[in-house]
Parts: sequence; C-alpha cells; structure tokens
Amino acid sequence: MNSFPLGACNTGRQWRFTWETLAHIPTLRLYLFNPEIDDISDVRRSLEANLRLGESLLVISWRLDGGKKGSCRTSALMIPVPRVIVDPACPVDVKVMGDHIEAKLSLLLPVGHPLAAEIWGDPGSDVDWRLPLTLDSDIEKFSSEGVNFFCKSCSSKLTRQPLRNFVEIPSSNWQEVADNWFGGCCSFGGVSEKLVSKYMNIFDCKLGTCLLDRASVTLCEHDLEGAILEKTSSDLGLEYPISSTRSTLVGTQFDATMDCLKRNFNQSSESHDKMESEFAGERSLKCDFHSCITEATHAAGADGRSEFEASIAGYNAQQSIKVYGSGFLITPGNLSKGVECDELSCIHCSSPLGSYACSKGTISPLEGGIRLFKCYISTSLSVGSPDIFKKYTLQSIFTNLLIAGAQDELSFRTMVCDLRTKSPILLIVLLNSSAWCCSGFCFENTVTRGLPTLHMQPVVKVLFSDCSASTQVNSIASKKWSARSGSTEEVYMMTRQIEELRRSLESSVAKLPRSCSSLQGMSLSFLERLRR
Repeated sequence: MNSFPLGACNTGRQWRFTWETLAHIPTLRLYLFNPEIDDISDVRRSLEANLRLGESLLVISWRLDGGKKGSCRTSALMIPVPRVIVDPACPVDVKVMGDHIEAKLSLLLPVGHPLAAEIWGDPGSDVDWRLPLTLDSDIEKFSSEGVNFFCKSCSSKLTRQPLRNFVEIPSSNWQEVADNWFGGCCSFGGVSEKLVSKYMNIFDCKLGTCLLDRASVTLCEHDLEGAILEKTSSDLGLEYPISSTRSTLVGTQFDATMDCLKRNFNQSSESHDKMESEFAGERSLKCDFHSCITEATHAAGADGRSEFEASIAGYNAQQSIKVYGSGFLITPGNLSKGVECDELSCIHCSSPLGSYACSKGTISPLEGGIRLFKCYISTSLSVGSPDIFKKYTLQSIFTNLLIAGAQDELSFRTMVCDLRTKSPILLIVLLNSSAWCCSGFCFENTVTRGLPTLHMQPVVKVLFSDCSASTQVNSIASKKWSARSGSTEEVYMMTRQIEELRRSLESSVAKLPRSCSSLQGMSLSFLERLRR
C-alpha cells in the first residue's frame, strides 16, 4: 500500500477530481484523489478548505511535517468549481475518506433546476437546458430543401440526393399498439387486420422516404450511394453488390414459390377430378380458389411485380421493421429465427454506420430498409450549418433507451447480449437516472490560471459487470440474472456497439477513487445522457 508522503513537497503531482450531484438534492459532492496513493489518512488533522466563489475555485490544503529551511510548509490543490449556485452562508464540509478527500458544498438550487439553467445556461453549447430530456422531435429540424447524410468519422457522403420526405415512427412497439388498438375496436369480418395493415403501410420504407425513430434513420437501399452496399458485399467475399444480389435472390425465391404453388394446385386438381361425382360442391369451391390465386399471381402492378409478389414484399418489409425495430437495442420479442442483422460500415474509413435486416443465410437487405444510427452520421459538413445529430452519441442513445425500458418494464436490471451469438456480455443495474457530474485534473502546489469553465454534464449512475470475462464469479452472476427473468430486461446489440459501450463504462470507472468504484462485486460507472 502506498501511503501519503506527508513530509515531501510534491509540486506538480497530478490529482483527479470529480464533482457529482443528484437531481432534486441541493448538495454538490467532490471526490479528490490520486490513483497512486492508497492511504491519505495522515492529512486528516491538518486538512482545510477555502472556497473562493469569485474565482470559482475550491482550495484544499494541509500542513507538512518537518519545517526545515527552504522546505514547503503546506501543500495545496486548487480545484475549479463548476457553474452551480452555491450557498455562501454554508461552510464547506471536507474530510478524509481513506484513499480520497471528500468535500460537500450546499447549493441554493439543485443542478438542472429551470431557474439555475436560466441563470447559467451554457454559452458554448446550442442546447437549451430548460427543454426536457428526449430523443424525439428531430423531424421538426429537417429543412424542406432536403437533407443529406454523412459519415460522422470521415464526412463521406452517404445519400445519393437530398431527402425531403420524413416520417416519424411513433414508438419502439408501435406495431403491437396498432394491433391491440384496431383489434379491440374492430374485431369482426377481418376489418382489424385490414386496418392494421393499412396503418403499417404508412411506415413502409419507400424510395425517397426517411423513417425516424429514437436511435436511427431508416432509408431505402436505393437512396444510399451504391458503393456503400457494394463495399459490404465485397467484405463478405462476394463479387457482386448487395443490390443485384437482392434482386437475384428475390427472383429465385419467388420462382421457387410459384413452382411450389403450381405443384400443390396440380395435385389438388388431380385428387379432385377423381372424386368429381361425389364432391361437386367442393370442386366448385376449389376451382374458384385456384382461379383467384392464379389471377393474383399473374396480375402485374405498376412496378412490374405481380400482386402476389408485391404482397410478399410488403410482408417482408413489415416483418423487417417489426422484428428488427431500430436495430440499435433489440428486445427478445423482436427476435426472429428467419431474420438476421448485419452491420453496415463506411466504405472509406470502416467506421460503423448502422445495420440492415436480411433473411437468414443471405446478405440481401429486406425491403424494410437500411438503418443508420444517429450517433454515427451527421447532416452537415459546413461549419455554420447545424448538425441535427450532433448531440447523439452511443452512450446517450443507449442510456435514454435504457431509462425508457426501465420505466416501461419496471426493471432496473439489464442484461446486454450479443445479437449474433446470443451470449450475455454486460450486466447493468440502473442506480440513478438523473445524476450530474464533471471530472478533470489538478496539480499539487501549482497556481492554475485561465481554467476553462466547468459545466455539470447529465449522466446516469450504473453498476456493471463484464460477463465476457471467463471468471467463475461472472458466470454465476449471469446465471442468476438469467433465472430472474421477471426482474431483468434482456436486450441485444451488435458486437461493435457492445465493445464501444464496454469501453465507455470502463473508462468512467476511473472518475472515482478505488474505494468508491465498486459495490457488491460490480463496478460503479457513469454514462452520459441527452439533455434534450
């Protein structure tokens, strides 16, 4: 154990600070620690705190042993105070907690209070703190002149031409809601099925139409630059683009379907001819049915497809959206053995862009469209033009979907599984969904001037455990969580998104001292959430 070197003057030694507060609680807590020091209890007797509100600084100091000529008599740290409304009448509560120093400031208003946001705001941000936290309302920001999408990593253009038609999907489970609504009010004569089908067609992915949900935008594959899909097929070792593969596979699929129907109808006709005298009425019924199916099969629409083919295509599109959803966070009810999820990457920088649904064993996108995740795309290249998706990160999207799921399912325990292997990777417990924090570094006995203004960032506080690490403890924990199916929400994500999420969780653990970074065998961490 490394004890605190009390008698030494360590000018320039780096310390880490983290400010934390919870919504509706007017107290700002400071964690001050050095990761290389395990015990600083020796400074307990001489620890002092001085709040300089005019400079937005908290100075914490302690006396040193010795007193030799030329040696430092005290050691001090200057910690910047974030933009909060501190109560100057209340003293600073400071104490030593083993491996870190903890200080508390009393606030006149909790962080995030509308009045506090009105006073401070955030000059360096285009986000209004007074607005509620939500992932919706993007549709109001799109221009009537059209919008192109770009890769956020390398700024490569993704769309062939500007999109002007935008449709917002109501919610993640809108298909079930529609089915229950129409099924409950019109349950006779197949009316409910027709209404549900007509309602779902509104959210069908058509050429030139962009579907918006909380985490992604869904486009028709022909609205994207062709090279993007060609890159995906070449990565899989194919010599032809996905678009051509799709048409070939679909054509083959329908040819096989028609042959099967014809064989079934021929067999039915032969059996029927043998029993014509005994089942005249049934023969008439079967002939009518055979004629109806044959006409529907050969009747071509405006796009050259028969009505039968069009209906199958429409069904596939609806199943793609229903089973696959936004493609970012998928629940067990939206999984299907016949539909898989493949990742879409940028052809120029290989960064992830989104995903698309395809039939199992194929690489051709279903007609449900291509999903581009908002955290990986932008809507503008010029400095002056606003980027509609600037506020979105993988952390913020995951966090807000996590909070929504916890509210809907009344479960604060989540098991994140790999979409391809179905294996549990992360166990997450939501501790607090309305926390605020900021973190940084300060240096011992160093006068700091011109420090940037600190702003408290909206976060959620979570416990997490990495199940992919093959330890006995993690194996037992994942089995226990699986057994508690009633209190644990199970979700599925693609491998690269899980890896990015895991790195974010692990990096945030370092914001807290070791004594405060774990609880009941799980690591304590923060994830950022959206302000609006």
